[in-house]
Amino acid sequence: MDARVRVESEIAQEKEAAGLDNEYSVEEVFERWLAMTLRPRVPESHRVSLAERLVEAEVAHEVRVSYADERMRRILRHHEADRLVGLSDFYLGERHLKRILGEVCGALPFERVFVSSDCGVNKMRGRLFAHVQRETLAEPGHHTHIGDNEWSDVKSPKRFGIRAVHYHHDEEEAKRAAHRGRLEARRKGNFVPTAQLLRRELRAACTPDPALTPEQRQLFEIGFRAAPMYVALVLRAMQEAHSLGCPAVHYCTREGEFFRRVHDAVAPLRPFGLDEPRAEVIEVSRVATFLPSLGNVTTKQMMRVWGQYKEQSMAQLLKTCDVNPLPFEPIFARNGVDPDSVVARPWSDPGVRRMFNDPLFRRLLERQRDRRRKMLVEYLRGKGLGSGPGVVVDIGWRGTIHDNIAHLFPRQKIAGCYLSLVQMLNEQPANSTKHAVGPDARLDPEAVMQIVYNVSPMEMLSNTDTGSVRGYQRREDGTLGAVRVHDESEDAVWRRYTRYFQDGVTAAAPIVARWAQTFAVDPREMKPMVIDLMRSIKTNPPRVLAEAYFSLRHNETFGVGGFVDKSAALSPALLRKGEESGATDPEFVRAIEATDWPQGQLRLLGHDELCRQYNAFREQRSRRIDERRARQAKKAKASASDPAPSAAPASNGQQLAEPATPPVVTIPTDTTTPNKIEAGT
Repeated sequence: MDARVRVESEIAQEKEAAGLDNEYSVEEVFERWLAMTLRPRVPESHRVSLAERLVEAEVAHEVRVSYADERMRRILRHHEADRLVGLSDFYLGERHLKRILGEVCGALPFERVFVSSDCGVNKMRGRLFAHVQRETLAEPGHHTHIGDNEWSDVKSPKRFGIRAVHYHHDEEEAKRAAHRGRLEARRKGNFVPTAQLLRRELRAACTPDPALTPEQRQLFEIGFRAAPMYVALVLRAMQEAHSLGCPAVHYCTREGEFFRRVHDAVAPLRPFGLDEPRAEVIEVSRVATFLPSLGNVTTKQMMRVWGQYKEQSMAQLLKTCDVNPLPFEPIFARNGVDPDSVVARPWSDPGVRRMFNDPLFRRLLERQRDRRRKMLVEYLRGKGLGSGPGVVVDIGWRGTIHDNIAHLFPRQKIAGCYLSLVQMLNEQPANSTKHAVGPDARLDPEAVMQIVYNVSPMEMLSNTDTGSVRGYQRREDGTLGAVRVHDESEDAVWRRYTRYFQDGVTAAAPIVARWAQTFAVDPREMKPMVIDLMRSIKTNPPRVLAEAYFSLRHNETFGVGGFVDKSAALSPALLRKGEESGATDPEFVRAIEATDWPQGQLRLLGHDELCRQYNAFREQRSRRIDERRARQAKKAKASASDPAPSAAPASNGQQLAEPATPPVVTIPTDTTTPNKIEAGT
């Protein structure tokens, strides 16, 4: 955008130097802008075509955001002038302005529309009035001009003997002032006024189906209010697809099936003024993509699992790879490994290391890897991934599936878009980039990131009843299809609760998209909204969401090896400790944080005040962590900038020795901070 503004300024200065006013047309701007920004080898025909598409998008946007002033329309229809012409200081010429007026206002009695960008002169300096009089043979004494700008439409024409009438509409002027105030706030980095406009619109527009039960209606309303969070994710993915030239956005199951619904609700509005990329669901999971993406079967490669699951049995590892343990039993026996024994730091365990050095163990896993890889690559290519840059979308939190896909296609750039990203544990593939529309551990302090920890409630809200992907098998028609694993209780939670939340989101999605389109909102500007919505859901949840969560069984086959029951309970004694300590008692804190959703548990039990106190404790703890990290970073910076002891002068004219390498200072995470990041398969 800055480049476009510079181009506009350059053209305006050139016009003034040529004796005209500082006017420019949208065509001139786009042609020069593209000439500056596109590579020299881009054909001229392509630049011209792209400029035409951009002009069309600009005009279409003006049509969308314009509306008729009914009072002015009545004045125009009942005028008594012999001839009626329109004048405008505008960068869209007469052809475009007539189209906008026609589509927004219908037929108007204008004989002509004179526009500054066509004529090279404007109303502000008065030269456009003289131009109009020459063209229409009108004399100043017989020329009346009506307009709303005090200078350009009143004072400027009066200088030339024209009768000027100041058109003032109090209601419209108030709207204009409010809009100008929001724009100025955005320019200063304050997005709140623009966000408030959307919140008011969502409140007014939420009309659940009367046939819904009270519980279903409440879930619908919660989803309706939460829609900006998911629309921001979809818009960011569309934006990235446009940037990379991708014809599709690939949404990863299970959450991706819900995200595709949001995409399909938004895409017809063409929020970026272009034909949006199609939505493609890819049936994937960590279990289905991990083994196929492995390089060599080594303990180093397995750190992609063990970096997160630092305690694991070999039986759990094989479940993570989704391989039959039976052929491995003799290998376990001869290497002295109990497959069911949970091993701490397995990469350093002697028995595990012996097993990974066993050629038969490696060969068995490699055969499974190669077979699975062939099927997965074929499946993904059939979905349009792997032959060029791609965009994948998942809920979060480290982008493990994204990493696995990037390892499969190392020559293609694979971008990923997420609600939130937490600290990466593995080395990132060189061909991978990741973007978060919400909290991002690479950028945000602990005070923000603590909202994300214990992520499975957010996963529940984006879940579906279609099961988790375990692998792939060939159908009778020769195509590949996903093998899914279902848990009936998990699916029942979606049918009773989650579907109504998601219906609310998809019903509100077009409203959010139109708002973003109308106010030219970059999805990255929506980050504060996403954080606020996530904070509201996580730290002060409606009781109905807590009920849903604590009746859930969550698929944790990857890493853990099975489903995890989310139901939990706190003893009355622990709750009393929490109440007596203002939610700071260590035993209470440990117990409540073991429930995976402390605030949800407290709201479910009806302890709203204790929930508020716990939130205050958690925020204070996060601030302490941020303060300590800031001190450590400052200390590390000071240590790195300290000059090394002077080296003795070298003889024979040789250069002095290089300064000593500054010590590496690591900043540990707070061991008392809940940092449990879970993810579905």
